[in-house]
Amino acid sequence: MKTARTRGLAALILLPLAAVLLSTPACIFDPDKAEEPPVGPTVPWPDRTQKEDCIQTILLAYQYKDAGTYDDLLHPDFEWHLQYEDAQRYGIDYWAKSDDLELTRQLFSRALVLDLTIESAAWDTISAVGDVPCPDCWKTTRIYEIQAQLEANGNTLIGNDLIQVIVAPDTDEPGKWQIKYMYDLSKE
Repeated sequence: MKTARTRGLAALILLPLAAVLLSTPACIFDPDKAEEPPVGPTVPWPDRTQKEDCIQTILLAYQYKDAGTYDDLLHPDFEWHLQYEDAQRYGIDYWAKSDDLELTRQLFSRALVLDLTIESAAWDTISAVGDVPCPDCWKTTRIYEIQAQLEANGNTLIGNDLIQVIVAPDTDEPGKWQIKYMYDLSKE
């Protein structure tokens, strides 16, 4: 088995998929050939009434490769921000919810092995993200590690950096949280 270390999550998995998916015609799936997801175990999903529930939901969504729950977790105005080096290399600073969701669905469907860990850390209140007001928002910055095997040849890709997660109140379900922004940050 070969192991390749890389910078952030985007460089590891999502950008190679993005290069293909975002440059293809609008409809990349044939709805007549869509496969039903396998029926799996009942997952004890957090109810998102606590900020930490968002982190636990990410971990479970990756563990069970559940794109639907991941979609529900993301705020309608969600943005995924790439590491500076990746943004320079690929000419894109961030992608919106629809792009992130499509890339995550592809990752979930293609990964033979997918393991994500996110370390614990405190939450801090914020009122804006850059110049954009973000009332009642909270942020946390944590170390993460992801391992993915995308091909049967046994090659494993490993990413280990920082992720900043910013949560905001759910726009449709009062008392619940959604992820509004994620920033893939370099440890260096």
